[in-house]
Amino acid sequence: MKASKQDRRRLPAFARSRKGSALVLVISVILLLTMLGTVSLFASLANMRMSSRYSDWSRDYFASDSSLEEALSRIDALLKTAEAYAGDYMEQKYYRLSLTELGTLSVSSPEALNVQEIYDILDDDSQAQAFFKAHGFPWDSYAEYYESLPKDEKGEPTASYLSEREYLDRLSSVNEDMYERLYFYFSHKLLTGALEPGGALYDLTSGSVTVSLDSVIDDVFAESFNYDKNHWKINLKSATVDGDDKHTISAVISIKLPGAETVISYNNNPIYGNPLWGYALAAEGDINFTSGAAVYGDIFAASSRDKNYAGAVGIQGGANVTVSGNIYANGDVEAFGDGAKLTVKTAASGGASYGKKLKIYGDSPLLMKQSDPNLYDGSSNEYREGSAEEGVVPLLYDDYNWGNVYCHDLKVDEGATNAEIELNGNLIAADDIEMNGSESAITLEGNFVGINSEAEKAGEAVDPNASSAIINNQAIDGGSSINLNGNLIVPGIAYAEYAKGPETDIAGKEDYYFTDGDKVYYPTVESVAARNQASFEYYLYTDNGAFIVFYINGTKYYLKELSSESFENKLNDFASAGAAFEPIGSRIFIRGFDELKGYSLGVVIGDAASAGAGRPVDLKNAIASYSVNENKYRAASSKGQLKNVQEAKTKHFGYYDQSLTMGGLVGSKEPNTVYYFSGYTVSKRSSGTLSIDGEMSGIVYSTGDLTVAGSGTFKGVILCEGNVTIAGNVTLKYDEDVVSGIVSDSKSLSARAFFKPGCVYAKKNGGKTYAYYEDYDSTSGIKTETKRYRIESWLEGAE
Repeated sequence: MKASKQDRRRLPAFARSRKGSALVLVISVILLLTMLGTVSLFASLANMRMSSRYSDWSRDYFASDSSLEEALSRIDALLKTAEAYAGDYMEQKYYRLSLTELGTLSVSSPEALNVQEIYDILDDDSQAQAFFKAHGFPWDSYAEYYESLPKDEKGEPTASYLSEREYLDRLSSVNEDMYERLYFYFSHKLLTGALEPGGALYDLTSGSVTVSLDSVIDDVFAESFNYDKNHWKINLKSATVDGDDKHTISAVISIKLPGAETVISYNNNPIYGNPLWGYALAAEGDINFTSGAAVYGDIFAASSRDKNYAGAVGIQGGANVTVSGNIYANGDVEAFGDGAKLTVKTAASGGASYGKKLKIYGDSPLLMKQSDPNLYDGSSNEYREGSAEEGVVPLLYDDYNWGNVYCHDLKVDEGATNAEIELNGNLIAADDIEMNGSESAITLEGNFVGINSEAEKAGEAVDPNASSAIINNQAIDGGSSINLNGNLIVPGIAYAEYAKGPETDIAGKEDYYFTDGDKVYYPTVESVAARNQASFEYYLYTDNGAFIVFYINGTKYYLKELSSESFENKLNDFASAGAAFEPIGSRIFIRGFDELKGYSLGVVIGDAASAGAGRPVDLKNAIASYSVNENKYRAASSKGQLKNVQEAKTKHFGYYDQSLTMGGLVGSKEPNTVYYFSGYTVSKRSSGTLSIDGEMSGIVYSTGDLTVAGSGTFKGVILCEGNVTIAGNVTLKYDEDVVSGIVSDSKSLSARAFFKPGCVYAKKNGGKTYAYYEDYDSTSGIKTETKRYRIESWLEGAE
């Protein structure tokens, strides 16, 4: 109800006054604002305190988290290294080695990047390498596994064995298990080492991070190993302290095997040729033919002349032997007995292929190591067949063309009748062409190169077998001939048996002759000569000093005194005196001297019309190319190349290595055993007889003497450390495809292991790949997952 104006008048005056009301209002507002400000201040202070605490928490959290991430990164790097170590260990098959062998490998010839580090880890743990060696997969291939099985006489396994598929399954299973063990082994070793002072984790653990390993290393060496059941864990903890508060982040990491799928890889492995694989027939002793035989390929006989037979390659009476290849004989090539016949043919006749043999010597058609300066100076093509200048007789021959014979003497033996030796290629001899049989013939279609120019002292006497000459000792009475249709390098003089002269009873004159029992050999001035004691004799005459005396039909002719006159003067005197003599009929038939090329140290007595049949001729004045051939011969001889090539080819399988023997080119072997490699099998026989019936093929290696009988054909290679007798009418064919097929068969581990030393030798000396063999392994794989760890927990808390 509204008061009236009259009623208002009745109120006291102070009640009706409005003074002070504004003050109250102001005070009220101030109080209200003060209250609001206080509340806001307290709220701001609280927010500030809260922000500060959050900032401190964030700082501590991210610092701890960053430390753990750094630790995790370093742990992952260590696990990656462990993975690499395990991979290298398996790839290089280090489980095949003892710890000592691994240590030697790591120092001398590392085959993998990490071999030294792997060895250092294993060296601190004596049981590890022994365990891995005992549990590694023992075979390199199914062929090796198959060869390791016990077998019966037929070469068949005597007990049940793994099929190839089962073998591969076992290979994968064993290698996977081994890899898992290695990975966790190296992981544990690397992580443990990283916690030590100077280790990869030490600077973290010495600060705010704590690392502890929850692993059981003994599990690696347990009979069965399964990492899924035995998680190897790493506990990480990072802590920060702020006043009374301690903040931590904890993580649990489990080591995880990187996922990988095993892959069976097939490898083509190169095989380098063994020098022994280049011959149809090779022996360290003599090779003696007692019956007819045909040989397609090379023959090698390293025997010296004092073994069993006078010749390293001997043809007995009645034996008719044809060789379509080369003959390398350290001793003599000789025909014995009645009707013995040897024919050596060139490549033009057809026969064996030398495609792979060339690889043994780095594709050298010389069939020897061409890069050895002891054998061949690559810049000296003037010595080589096909490269020599016009008018020069080659001193080195490409044996790829076949038909060449390297020997000490080429001869028909004394007492032989109707014997024949025919060489369609070239003859390189350390000593002579010598005819001692009756009604016999030696025919050389190619060149003759003699190696030695001077006689050599043997004790107090002169060795007649030390200078190269051509001698027919059965020219007149025996009716035998020597036919020379090529060119000649005859650098020696003749030593031949003559009637015993009076000077042999005078002391001090031994230098002028050589005695061998009742036989007496005299040096002469001839290099190509005929001998017949009844009509043509030389003596050393000593009445007026040392003279060579020439008798023909009782007439004595003197040459110059040996002690004072030059050899040149002796040659001239002999040629002049001999021109007046009756022809002696040397029956050494040399193609016309107007066509002849070559060099001779002494006088030639040959039945060539233009030389005056059977009369002494100084070859120097007979052929235009004499001087240049002499220079080439002396230059090559001064370097020792001719003798070295002869020794390399006849003793050391084409290499100038005096320690190289047949036994050194093969692996371990048993005495008096014949090894027969055929296909991928090898059989052993104690007997020294190989009977060839029908057709056989393979590689035969005999550690004792060997007799080859039968009438069949053998394709491949026959090798013998002793003497070989060819007693059957056999055909021997050098066949590179047979040899290659044997050694390249994946199952032929025995053959590859047996001949490996020689293959390694050829490789080191410039040989090239001869063949390949295929095998497989499971040391490689495809990764299916790259994670090496799993984070099982990552928690933040406060203590």
